[in-house]
Amino acid sequence: MSFLTGLALRRPAVTVMVIILVMIGGVVSYQGLQRELFPEIDFPNVIIITSYPSGNPDAVARDLTEPVEEAIIGM
Repeated sequence: MSFLTGLALRRPAVTVMVIILVMIGGVVSYQGLQRELFPEIDFPNVIIITSYPSGNPDAVARDLTEPVEEAIIGM
């Protein structure tokens, strides 16, 4: 049995204290990170509204949706 394993088994209070200290250190370190390490990313959104009066779903998909998608796929 290694030294750390033996210490953890003999003194569980020390193990709990070390875990708590590591967690507190992680929280403090996370709060201390500078803002530029997390840049704001805005993903572009495109909304296209089309109308096809009295068209069934298959016709709308075939005649409107697919050509519009193919036209804007490279944007």
